[in-house]
Amino acid sequence: MIRNSPFKKWLFAGIWMVVIFFLSIMPIGGGLNPNWPRTGHFAEYAILGALLGRAIAATWNIGYIVCSAYAILAAIAYGILMEFVQLLAPWRSFSIEDMTMDFFGAATALVVLRLLGWGKDRFRGIR
Repeated sequence: MIRNSPFKKWLFAGIWMVVIFFLSIMPIGGGLNPNWPRTGHFAEYAILGALLGRAIAATWNIGYIVCSAYAILAAIAYGILMEFVQLLAPWRSFSIEDMTMDFFGAATALVVLRLLGWGKDRFRGIR
């Protein structure tokens, strides 16, 4: 009954958003690879895009393109919110580059899922 419920899919997306929030407010160590912040943003939002796509698909019976657009827009909106949260932390900063990587991460995940067969017959999410 709850196995394929939309609630469960939204719960996973919400939990991942909390993880992103905590990663966004943590201080960045000086010993990190200089490319890590961009790669990290890409990976975080690729996962978020996929989770949001699953949740949206499980909730509404809409086509793949529309579902993907909503998932990408939601991921971008959350990314922008996290950049503004980082403005409040003295050890973090607001970055357009980070928001760009958020977009590319979410969009790439949804394109890859489509290429792997997600939504080919009847788009109702990954099962």
